[in-house]
Amino acid sequence: MPPCIAAQGQLAQTAAAPPADEPKPCHLGIVFALGIESGCLEDMLQGAVTIRGNSFVIREGGLGGRRAVMILSGAGCKNAAHATEILIDGHRPRRVISAGFAGGLCPKLKRNDILIADRLLSAEGGEMSIDVPAVCRRQRVGRASTAARC
Repeated sequence: MPPCIAAQGQLAQTAAAPPADEPKPCHLGIVFALGIESGCLEDMLQGAVTIRGNSFVIREGGLGGRRAVMILSGAGCKNAAHATEILIDGHRPRRVISAGFAGGLCPKLKRNDILIADRLLSAEGGEMSIDVPAVCRRQRVGRASTAARC
């Protein structure tokens, strides 16, 4: 058999091979713009592994007995959207949180406080209420506003 036909046969066999296993879903995915915003959570990750590539930094580890993955996106909504896509494609989180942006909103907020929005306000005047479960003692509840700056 000529080498080119043998090679084509090998390619056909390779192409028919089963696809690689899907990534095992993680429990929680968290998107931060900057490392200064994620430092506290990074300190809490057990057995953390760092992955760097494509201008993103990903940290994966245990958090309260569950698998958590955080990604640093860089500033801006385009970066956040791209980082979130990478997080979802690569780690299949059951929940995704955008975190770290609220630190300068109110002087009453302290490091490790969790601000959970009970109402979302858009720049166009729209409003949406959200049922907020109690998640921890450091939880603060309030409204959040969004503005597109992409």
